[in-house]
Amino acid sequence: MPLTPAQIDKIAEDLRAQMRAEYKARKLRKIEQGFYRNVRAVLIDLEDEAQRSLAAQDIDRFIRLKDRKDQIEKDLRSFLQKRFEKILIAAIYELDSATMESLTQEEREIILEIHNLVQDRFDAFLLKRKQKEPEQQVVEEHGAGEEEKAEEQAGEPMAEAPGESGEVKYVLIRVLSDQPPIAQEDRDYYLHENDILYVPEEFAEILVKRGAAIPIRREKAVTEK
Repeated sequence: MPLTPAQIDKIAEDLRAQMRAEYKARKLRKIEQGFYRNVRAVLIDLEDEAQRSLAAQDIDRFIRLKDRKDQIEKDLRSFLQKRFEKILIAAIYELDSATMESLTQEEREIILEIHNLVQDRFDAFLLKRKQKEPEQQVVEEHGAGEEEKAEEQAGEPMAEAPGESGEVKYVLIRVLSDQPPIAQEDRDYYLHENDILYVPEEFAEILVKRGAAIPIRREKAVTEK
């Protein structure tokens, strides 16, 4: 159902107010979940109306609608530039609940994607990925992607990460489904289906009990080779 002129005016004014507030605030502000959806609806309606006016050869109305749409797009771009500047900075650091709660669903997906990419780059520089990659290859070559074998491994003792020292014991697991962000003492975890990684043993046991992950026996994969 098309928006009324009054609804379009209200959403456009809200966008301008959000843009001004975003430039004044130093931190990410909480905005309504439907904010982007409403602005997109306005842009779609204005474009549809402009095309109908053009088809009816009402050129004056066509120009007015296009100018209105262009102004809203300009305001949205200005808002996004400032908003995304803050999101990019926040994505470099560990994500806390206050940051995530201030974002819309679209923004949460963006910040998690950027955060995971940055963390991967950090791990590469810190040589953390060097220990994981050989084990991932062994598991992949010997059927870690097969659901039946993974289920058989679920009840077996978990493999300790090679080269780990100190009080914390790490074990190898495979994640069975996408998980929400999980905060732990060593770091925040962003787990996705079929991820294979080392995690602290206590955390691994929690995931296994929840049915969110299964342990992997490294020794078995090497024997089958």
